[in-house]
Amino acid sequence: AIASAFQSLGIALNAGTPLDRLPVLTTAQLNQISEPASRLTQGTSVYFFDPRYRIARSLQFRVALERQVAGGVAASVDFTHIATTRMDRIRDVNLPLPVADATGRPVFTPASSIGVNSLRPNQRFGAIYITESSARSHYRSMTAALNVRRQRYSFDASYTLGFLKSHDDHENGGFTTPVYVNAFDLDNEFGWSSIDQRHQFLANSVLFLPAGFEITSTMRFNSGRPFSPRTGTDSNRDGITTDRPLFRGAVVQRNTFRNRGYADVSLRAQKSFTLPNEKGRLSLSTEFFNLFNFDNVEIGSAQMTYGNDLSVPSANALFGKVKDANGNYISGSTLRTTPFQMQLGVRFEF
Repeated sequence: AIASAFQSLGIALNAGTPLDRLPVLTTAQLNQISEPASRLTQGTSVYFFDPRYRIARSLQFRVALERQVAGGVAASVDFTHIATTRMDRIRDVNLPLPVADATGRPVFTPASSIGVNSLRPNQRFGAIYITESSARSHYRSMTAALNVRRQRYSFDASYTLGFLKSHDDHENGGFTTPVYVNAFDLDNEFGWSSIDQRHQFLANSVLFLPAGFEITSTMRFNSGRPFSPRTGTDSNRDGITTDRPLFRGAVVQRNTFRNRGYADVSLRAQKSFTLPNEKGRLSLSTEFFNLFNFDNVEIGSAQMTYGNDLSVPSANALFGKVKDANGNYISGSTLRTTPFQMQLGVRFEF
């Protein structure tokens, strides 16, 4: 249908069209394609780039202090600041101004209207999505690290306290629809980033024992990442189902809740033998993944649906949970790691 609509303008679209010879359509041609008489139905969505679109720009600043506190022992602390502007996001520019309903929620279509398309400023089209460079993010962190080197062992550990806020959380145009609630109130989208993790701890160690035994371990602990509560429906009737609940008559900011954290401790033990007459080297190993069997299960998207108002109890009894009342994991919960596993290995070098 799309190819036929363009063909009616004398433009042949096919897989063999070189990228440097794609057609540049005029407004009149776009309107002609969207006419009801054409092969495209009225309400077709259109995507375009803002002519003022720019690549994202970041200002980064980092200061660090490192000191050797003893022989083979070094400690450091650093502060990092990254401010990024001109990040891309997608916005529907073919919407009427919203009007607050009885609950205070801005809505784009009266309840008596058939659909949002009936009130769009340009009724030749449905949603008109612009990709623009209008979003920003702000990251700050403090990292403390300890490094120990000894003849029989080594140890590295670091702790990061970080804060990351942003308007949007996709990269390289990964989404084709907006993720905001109100196209006319984008300031309310600036909140904790979906990848913000307040606390992160990481440690690695190696222990060299007599008789050729070697033990290595890794530890990682992260606090939970944010998520946004959802109403579960297109509450503001703009054609997008990413709406968030109200709180005291206003839509809550993005990512106001926290998911579950992550924890992992893994261990590896190895014993090496040199074969007679130095014919080779044989290594036997045992590896333990997720040694303490942390569940590392996150709240799934279905458990992020709250309802229309945070001031009242959630209509979803499973909101914010990974287990039901019987202690069973809820279908749709996200597993971030495997349960405890053990692996045996043999390696021969010659």
